[in-house]
Order: sequence, then structure tokens, then C-alpha cells
Amino acid sequence: MDRFKDARETVVMLAKESFAKHVVAEVGTNEWRCSAPGTWMHGFYVIARPGYVMVYGDIGDWILQHSDRDSVAWLRGAARDYDYLCGKIRTGEKRRFYGGDALDDLNREIAEADEQNDTAARVREALGNDFDQHEWYQAWSDVGIGGSDCGSFEHWDSGPLWMAEALRWLVEHLPAAQPQPSQPSPPSTREGG
Repeated sequence: MDRFKDARETVVMLAKESFAKHVVAEVGTNEWRCSAPGTWMHGFYVIARPGYVMVYGDIGDWILQHSDRDSVAWLRGAARDYDYLCGKIRTGEKRRFYGGDALDDLNREIAEADEQNDTAARVREALGNDFDQHEWYQAWSDVGIGGSDCGSFEHWDSGPLWMAEALRWLVEHLPAAQPQPSQPSPPSTREGG
């Protein structure tokens, strides 16, 4: 059974290896091409516009929408939290059911249950060792529990995770943000001072 934590760790490791030789090339104002010289393998472009960040290339095509006018500053902060970042996806959103996480939670419920409450044990018995999301919901429904009461165990699949790692990589490799020049103070109009 698969677990989200394992999927996340795998993407982080693969992205680190895949982006190891990448360089950032500025191709326009707030537009970058990220790839290893001489190859496009795992290469990607990022375009930042007020309220939007577009990512496309060998890692998929993604549009993120946010409410900040300065998308580069927003991205610098947002890249720290992949769940927040992925939550801003407006195209290509992909989530999947992680049966291993569901099974871990079910086994925890069984271990914590008292003798009068054998609901989780009945669900576990009905599921068997290999089940999908539909079978998960059906097993809970068969014991009289449905909807969100049995947990969804859905999380981002590998596509959004690759996108998040690509944006993290870009943020780490962009030059530091330059402070905006301060405006000179207007001349004093007070007399004597």
C-alpha cells in the first residue's frame, strides 16, 4: 500500500537528483528557463505575473493563482509550504487516494477501540489487503458509516509535488530580492527647521 509521506520523499529525492545540474536563465522579466546545459531533461519554464505563476515544461503544465501583486515575492514565501503552494493550482490539479495511509489510520483505530466498538475491525476484515478508494468507502458504508466520517486519505499525486519541488528549486537559485529604493523625504515646510 502506498503512503503520501513515501511519495513525497521519493519526489524530493528524484527532484534533487534531476535538478542537480540545472541553471537558471532569465528569458524575460520575471520569466526563467531552468534546465541543465545542453539538455531539456526535467527542464521547465516559470513565468510570474501579478496574481499568477505559470510553470510548464518537462515536469507538466501548471497555473497557480494567488492574490499578491508581486508574484516573485509571493513565490519566495509560498515555496516553503508545498501544501499551500499546491492549493493554489488552478489547472492540472491532481489528487489521489493513498491506501497505505487509510490502512494505517484504520489499524490505529482498531488498536484504540474498546470491546464494544468493533466497527474498525469489521471494516478491516471487509477490505482485505488490496483496496481502492471506492472499496474503502463501500466497506465503511456497509457498517453504517459514510461520507467524511471515514476519512478521504486523498493528497497530491506526483505531478503537483514535482511542480512544487521545481518552484522550490527556482526560489533557491534566484538572486536575492533587492530592496526597493526609498523615496526621499519631502522638504520641510516648517520655519526654522
